[in-house]
Amino acid sequence: MNFKLFSLTLLLTAVSCRWANAEHTIDSFAYANDQDAQAAWSAREGTPDVRRIDEEGRPVLQVRAPFAPPNGLQRTVIDRDIKLDLTTPSWFTLDINVADIESVRALTFYFRSGKGWFSCGASLTRPGWKTLRFEKADFRAEESPSGWHAIDGIRIAVWKQNSRSKPDEASTAETSFRLRNLKQHQNDVAIVLPDQQDAGSAATWDAAKRIRKMLSELGIETDSLRESEIAEGALGSRRLAILPFNRPDRKACERLVEYLDQGGKLFLCYDVPYRLRNALGFAEAEFYRPAKGDSQLASIHFAPNKIDGLPNVVRQASWNVALYEPTGHNAHAIGTWYDKAGRSTQKAALLVSDKGAYFSHVILSDDWQEKKKMLAAVLGELDGEIWKTIATAQLQRAQQIGHCRSAEELRNAVSPLMDAEGRLSLDESDRDFAAARKMLSNKSYYASYQHAVKAEKQRLDVYFKAQPSPSSEARAFWEHSGVGPYPGDWDRTCRELADAGINMIIPNMLWAGVAHYQSEVLPRSAAYKKYGDQISQCLAAAKKHGLEVHVWKVNHNPGHYAPPEFIERMKQTGRTQVDVHGNVTEWLNPAHPVNFKLEVDSMLEVVRNYDVDGIHFDYIRYPNASLDYSDFSRRKFESDTGHEIIDWPADCYDGRLHDEYRDWRADQITRLVETVSREARKLRPDIKISAAVFSAYPQCREAVGQDWSLWAKRGYVDFLCPMNYSDNDDEFAAWITNQQKLAFGVPVYAGIGAAAGRSTLTADRVVGQIEITRQHKTGGFTIFALNQGTAASILPGLKAGASRNTATTPHRSTKQP
Repeated sequence: MNFKLFSLTLLLTAVSCRWANAEHTIDSFAYANDQDAQAAWSAREGTPDVRRIDEEGRPVLQVRAPFAPPNGLQRTVIDRDIKLDLTTPSWFTLDINVADIESVRALTFYFRSGKGWFSCGASLTRPGWKTLRFEKADFRAEESPSGWHAIDGIRIAVWKQNSRSKPDEASTAETSFRLRNLKQHQNDVAIVLPDQQDAGSAATWDAAKRIRKMLSELGIETDSLRESEIAEGALGSRRLAILPFNRPDRKACERLVEYLDQGGKLFLCYDVPYRLRNALGFAEAEFYRPAKGDSQLASIHFAPNKIDGLPNVVRQASWNVALYEPTGHNAHAIGTWYDKAGRSTQKAALLVSDKGAYFSHVILSDDWQEKKKMLAAVLGELDGEIWKTIATAQLQRAQQIGHCRSAEELRNAVSPLMDAEGRLSLDESDRDFAAARKMLSNKSYYASYQHAVKAEKQRLDVYFKAQPSPSSEARAFWEHSGVGPYPGDWDRTCRELADAGINMIIPNMLWAGVAHYQSEVLPRSAAYKKYGDQISQCLAAAKKHGLEVHVWKVNHNPGHYAPPEFIERMKQTGRTQVDVHGNVTEWLNPAHPVNFKLEVDSMLEVVRNYDVDGIHFDYIRYPNASLDYSDFSRRKFESDTGHEIIDWPADCYDGRLHDEYRDWRADQITRLVETVSREARKLRPDIKISAAVFSAYPQCREAVGQDWSLWAKRGYVDFLCPMNYSDNDDEFAAWITNQQKLAFGVPVYAGIGAAAGRSTLTADRVVGQIEITRQHKTGGFTIFALNQGTAASILPGLKAGASRNTATTPHRSTKQP
């Protein structure tokens, strides 16, 4: 190991762990012998006794999973009795290593509390040691648990893989798994959320999401706590709490006052509950709504040299503000609202006191980068340790550029295409990086941050410019809105993509219940009525700028644009899916022949009426394993297979017909892909068929009926776009390796999650994953997703190097199967 890198890792760990993430080990699984392990963990439901073994030089807990006959377990279960108060932790982690990953499908983690349980699941898809993370907010209550304050047991269950898509010996093998390091965690910054998530609280939830994302990009991880949890003392020893726009009840306010008295700090937006005002040093002044026109609010100007890191100006177009004035605890204003004409309103935008800070509106998304600086400065003023966290995170970002994990790796990676100017820039970045490390050690945190920012900027510039740009490559963006980043202006969208070397766009033009074009099959959307036929406009602009258009269809899901009367008609006529508990959903049932015809006709309508380059399946699956258990599906399954169902839905969900029913569900999805593929090629032999698919196979076949490997084997698709959304490059690469083995030579244009729920990547990380696709010779990549933000943040980095040269798509030279 490189000693300098090792030393840096120790330094960054030492300065960051103390503040950002408090963790406590619940069970290390490092037992002295089998007897001690078995005294702690009891095997249940036929599971063999646990054992203590050594692995990688340390003790771990081994659990056998006898899924094969004669045992034939569906799951292995181990329990431990333990008394815990888990009021304050926000998430939990568990390390697991499964000997045969193909034999298992998932793990369920339980906390027992009185007469009920809290449970949370995790998929098991990757071999080797993996750290599973369980967010407290993701646990669901089963039966009647007493509460997180009264945990009295733990259960770990690992489930058998039941898919028939694998050989029988693989799906019924006896395997084992090892466990280590069960830990509870909490961050020192919490965002307080309302108990309900509804229309009345939507502004608060949206603001919280923006704040969380900004802080995460700064390196500050946050916990989410509900107001009722605050009332029960869930803040605990956290150092700072953010109220994005809250009106907590009396009990929660009393707890927040206690929290302030004990040294905690609050940052509030748009309202200060009256029970907190004296404790913070703020008094209500007025509610201000400016006149329209030039008097509208446009920006916040900050007093110079007030606090470290404050930008001079931050843009925010707030329509009204709730103003407060300083009264105590050294409270003072540090920012003032300015209007569209550039005039000061003399209205305080931001107050700071010894106890907390107040922003007079919700945090909006405009001027994102400067607003991040504002948050960093304010939180850093409330607690100086914040700057240590931010500086440490910035050093780590400067250390990992793209797919390179050290400055040495970066030099080696860029050397073939780096010029003399690039070498000078890297030398300068090394000096700034060394200065940042020294200042961090000397507790000059803000100065450390400034030097680390300079080092990263220099390295990014070199990295982007030194990327190769092959002449044959599919370079695609998914576009989710169906109207482009600039509604009404497809020409601008396609021009920007083409200028950046992109050669494909996959626009979401139709769902199961709505179309953004002149459809005679589906209801036409509000976007169609406002902007016109989006396929026609997109095609005209794309052809002008040399882009392929592969129209994206969301299958079976009507979508949030669908008319309510359409969805209600589907429900009333028995065409929607039902879950295993009998709840009716909005998703269309793939097995219903009228739905099948609607799906086929809508996709073929696009092929028939528009000169598109391809059609693209998405949501080509069931929503999850618990759907569809409608009466229609029961009758259809019995008719199709000849099986008689005695106990519905138990026989098919987890009983004697489980495997047969999962096979049948997969068949319903596959027949749609096959039919559309066959009929589309009759209409247009040159049409390309593709699909956005789940990354983990065969798990997706088992859970949601998505048998994409079979589609590739039978030639139904010309390329696949697996949604490999991960910020872990090793996981991203492992997925591609597995997918290429399963794709039977069909190109795999790996999906990169630039702005996905599971991953948000900076431009260099996107370029880094593009490099991984090139190392695997995939022939292309697909980025999720195109919007104004990613157009501004991702395209310039691509244009600088990775896609500076134009490229042709390899699937155009691929022979039809």
